[in-house]
Amino acid sequence: MALNISSGIDYTSLFSFGNTSKSSSSSGGTDLINYNSIRNGSYYKLLKSYYASEEAASKEETEKKDTKLGLTQMNSSAADVKADIYELQRTGEKDVFAKKTTTNDDGTETTDYDTDKILGAVKSFVSDYNSVVENADKIENKSILRSTIHMINLTSKNSNILGQVGITIGSDHQLKIDEEAFKNSDMTTVKSIFQTSGSYGTQVSSAASTIMNYSVSALANVSNSSYSASGAYTSSDFVGSLYNSIS
Repeated sequence: MALNISSGIDYTSLFSFGNTSKSSSSSGGTDLINYNSIRNGSYYKLLKSYYASEEAASKEETEKKDTKLGLTQMNSSAADVKADIYELQRTGEKDVFAKKTTTNDDGTETTDYDTDKILGAVKSFVSDYNSVVENADKIENKSILRSTIHMINLTSKNSNILGQVGITIGSDHQLKIDEEAFKNSDMTTVKSIFQTSGSYGTQVSSAASTIMNYSVSALANVSNSSYSASGAYTSSDFVGSLYNSIS
């Protein structure tokens, strides 16, 4: 049966997909144009463009969160290295290199370094140092990478003396400690590595500080944050809410 189309009749209900309300236009022309847009693919192109933009925005947001996470982890690892060196360099009652006196089974006393205590402090340093090296693989910031390479080069230059106390450098630039070799080594040498002025430990601590500073600056850029006139960091991201934004 043929469908006769007469002028002056509203045909929008044919394309309303269940919506029987009539068009607010004075004639059925507007709705027929919309229908024609569906048929020639204009709506499809618009929808495709819209969802492509949505996908791009979602990808950008994911990359931003990944960048924040990487920078935060790098900052945390560098801060841990700095804290480890601080513990190894403390003097007085907190000095890990302070000698202790123990009483032997025969009643005699022996005064010597507490090798277990020193080992624990150095193991913590080794672990956190390796975290910095590992996290560098997630970073694209050139300043942070240069500072990390500088830290790695410092370690390489001190490889001989580190090897004397059982600390070796792997092909991946990470440190490895032989606990037995460490305990049997001269603790005076260990002390010179970490506690003396201008020591390896002091230089690594300085490199860690630089990494921390660059990571905070990079976080400020990613988070659209800023510094106050006095140089104080004003972003709430890094001091707390950042951890929520990357979760």
